Amino acid sequence: MGGKHNEIPAGFSRSVPGTTIMFLLFTVLMYGGINLLQERRLGQLERIYFSPATLSSIIGGKWLSRIIIGIFQTILLFIMGRFLFGVNLGRAFPLVLLLSLFFCATIAGMSILFGCVIKKVEILIVFNILVANIMAALGGCWWPLELAPQGLRTAALFFPTGWIMDAYIKLIFFGEGLEVVLLNIVALAGFTLLFLFLAVKFFKVRKN
Repeated sequence: MGGKHNEIPAGFSRSVPGTTIMFLLFTVLMYGGINLLQERRLGQLERIYFSPATLSSIIGGKWLSRIIIGIFQTILLFIMGRFLFGVNLGRAFPLVLLLSLFFCATIAGMSILFGCVIKKVEILIVFNILVANIMAALGGCWWPLELAPQGLRTAALFFPTGWIMDAYIKLIFFGEGLEVVLLNIVALAGFTLLFLFLAVKFFKVRKN
């Protein structure tokens, strides 16, 4: 991949994007799933369902609320990285936020899906921690994937974390433009549609 920056993807400049993704995985996944389980257990979902709200509006509202939490956290962490650790975002920050929005949409869909298919809070917490760590490790949040074997670099393509980290590196370190990360956007949009489709399919209002 040709570059326009001379900055090496290392140190705080690389740690901040990876840490941001890790925080998103833990907070959005954990909050989203547990909140849904609690609302179902307390009968809140059932009461909302019998209001004028439609099922699509209920799911859509929960999805959007989780996106808002994720994007707010992304902005906060990147700003802290810029002022506390000198991470150079250059002109890439608007595109970084755009890609982050798609990633947050993906994780928000995952959180709803996990809250639908897992019935106990304890199991959901353990499952979310396991999934978050696996996705972070294989997606390149812990170490540079360019130093990993080809098999691990290929495996990263099966996780949204791999696509968002790849986009961050292209935008932040190599100063690339929108045309270079279009495939990343398409991949994250595909993950989002997949998780939303499954969430709608398994969504239940009443506690079994």
